[in-house]
Amino acid sequence: MYVLATFIFIATMTLVFSNKIRLSYTPETALLSTTVDGIRYVKLLKGPSGHYTGTGSINGYSGEFIVDTGATDVAISEQMAKKSGVIPKSMVKIQTANGETKGWSALLDSIEIGGIVEHRVRATIVPSLKSKEVLLGMSFLERLDFSQEKNTLTLKKRL
Repeated sequence: MYVLATFIFIATMTLVFSNKIRLSYTPETALLSTTVDGIRYVKLLKGPSGHYTGTGSINGYSGEFIVDTGATDVAISEQMAKKSGVIPKSMVKIQTANGETKGWSALLDSIEIGGIVEHRVRATIVPSLKSKEVLLGMSFLERLDFSQEKNTLTLKKRL
């Protein structure tokens, strides 16, 4: 009887605390930013989906960033482009996990995550993305040093 009661207690506590951890995870809580000797470090935590996420901004407009090293450019939604003043340039074909689609090339005046700011970054406007969703592709990431250890991705602004 004691063993059964202990098992039920442990199972209940596991469920309670795992739900609290899941509920407390947001892109805002996934981002840690520090400056050491003039070098900016941003640490992104892996979310429940297995992706590294954090909040940032495009031309000063806030968005939910998802790191995507498989994306050539930063990808933003049409809504994000309109709200942040990003002007579509030429139509382009985009290869996604769901097949080929069309979007527009663009140039971001600024992109910021955790205090790391880059200017004039190539982007693609992707109609199928959610309103505030930003895929942080290599056109931004290639300007930084980054490393991954366990559940943390560290971005480092080069001098």
